[in-house]
Amino acid sequence: MNERLDEWTEKDEAYMKKYVQAHPDNRMAWYLLGKQYEKDGQLRKASYCYNQAGDIYKAFENEPLPIERFQEEQLLMMQAVQKRMRKRNRIKLGIRVLASLLILLLFGAMLAGEDAMAPSSKPGETEIAQPKPEGGENQTLKPVDKHAVGKDADPGKDNKLPSPSLGTVVYVEKTSSAQSDRQLRQAVVKAAKQNQSSTLVTLQKHGRWSIWSTQPQVWAIVKSKAQSESKSSQTYFPGDADCECEPERMQAVKDAALWARAAEQRLMAMSTHAAVLQRGKQPPASVGELAKGYPRNVVSGVHAEWSGIYKDVHKKLTPIKTVPKMKRVLDEQWATGAAEPFEEPLRIIIDKKTHRLAVVSGSIMLRNYKVGLGGDRTPEGSFVISEKVVNPNGSSSGAYGSRGMALSNTQYAIHGTNDLDSIGQDESLGCIRMSNEDVEELFDMVAMGTKVTITSGHLPDMSVVPADDERYRVPLTPGQENPKKVYKWLD
Repeated sequence: MNERLDEWTEKDEAYMKKYVQAHPDNRMAWYLLGKQYEKDGQLRKASYCYNQAGDIYKAFENEPLPIERFQEEQLLMMQAVQKRMRKRNRIKLGIRVLASLLILLLFGAMLAGEDAMAPSSKPGETEIAQPKPEGGENQTLKPVDKHAVGKDADPGKDNKLPSPSLGTVVYVEKTSSAQSDRQLRQAVVKAAKQNQSSTLVTLQKHGRWSIWSTQPQVWAIVKSKAQSESKSSQTYFPGDADCECEPERMQAVKDAALWARAAEQRLMAMSTHAAVLQRGKQPPASVGELAKGYPRNVVSGVHAEWSGIYKDVHKKLTPIKTVPKMKRVLDEQWATGAAEPFEEPLRIIIDKKTHRLAVVSGSIMLRNYKVGLGGDRTPEGSFVISEKVVNPNGSSSGAYGSRGMALSNTQYAIHGTNDLDSIGQDESLGCIRMSNEDVEELFDMVAMGTKVTITSGHLPDMSVVPADDERYRVPLTPGQENPKKVYKWLD
């Protein structure tokens, strides 16, 4: 069987993916897809497929499932963590008991020889006060200002705990509960062994999709020996109710937000390169060359935060002279985690069943908008964004709203609409209708050349849309209208 798998092509793998989606109960198909992922080095995806294969995997491999294989390891590691916490709590309790005894002895010495029935309180007599929280007053957790992420917080004069420096942020994907815990423990052990301060983050999961957030969940914090107050590294789990780690948690939240912002910027820069290559062209050295007036508006404008990253990505492609070779080098960058946690360029999926349009990278969903479609008049298949235009037919109040994006030079397009009642319905002649607010954000997020797939039954019927003040926006380059053309999309 392994010899046959070695002969698999990308086409075979794509077919098998579609097959398991259509036949999720076929365990042999899951097993074969897992073997191919393992051969390609995608061990995380392979483990998921093997777990779905169940008894078929056990029969062919003669070993437990990946989800079962590490349960004992996970249990042992949990026991070790709990043992350490119990030991630390016992030490704290012992210190408190000793302190209480010393106080009692002190009182005994003060009261010795005095009249116990008539105690006196003399001016200047020392009082024993209740200890206050470190820093003098109770500390109130305040929301993190996303505009201040990465800035050093003022620790205060009385704060004796040094603010942890920005350590490595490690992304751990949520899968099944057992697998997620195993991956978390492995990441904790790895960071501890490397004596490296790390913040372990994850994203909320909805079915097969991980839902992107610019404030990912902090799952665990590892402080290196150098930063720890003990003789070894320390691990905190902020989600535990008894975790005494508020300063570390607050710093980790800032670190995670900064990491997410940087990852998002790199995703945009690398996806723009991929979109240009998808059009069969070589990306220019500066993203500004892509942000021109119509029809050279590959992107809608220049985003100052990732224009520098765009140049860094381009430098690695500069020595290469052909588009196919550039594609291969860029694919290698994705495969080696250059934009972690993102593994693929941005692409668009449109679901006719749930009336949703999603912007995704691999299994990470960044947006999921509600859209209007045309039922059977909306074709299924693969397309690319071949044209972008502001105010189609000269007005944002027209039938096509404030933005339009044609699909593969056809009469089908993604465009805005002022008929908001048609969103979620099948009233168009085949086009994809969006609210103007949503289509304007999408217009800024995706470049000309971005892949679009129209399918059915692949997206959840849930909204993944940020608040208005957190929308993705770039300064719009002037001149992206096209007054010379009357658009006749199938609205």
